Amino acid sequence: MSSVADHERIREIVKRLDEIQRESELLRAKIEQIRASTPQWPLRPQQSPLFDDVPRSSAEYGRGHSDDANE
Repeated sequence: MSSVADHERIREIVKRLDEIQRESELLRAKIEQIRASTPQWPLRPQQSPLFDDVPRSSAEYGRGHSDDANE
């Protein structure tokens, strides 16, 4: 039959599996919280701050919207 050492080892393994299960549930809940709080790209409603320091006229000039195009 089984010895006492085997029963102890099984208890330790079951205890560790319970810890892993709790960690997994916490991580999944955290992932769901992050997903719910930040929309995925490209559905983010805010504009990118990448060109905030570029004057509007300079950005439009690069797209062919300069004053010379109207002449």
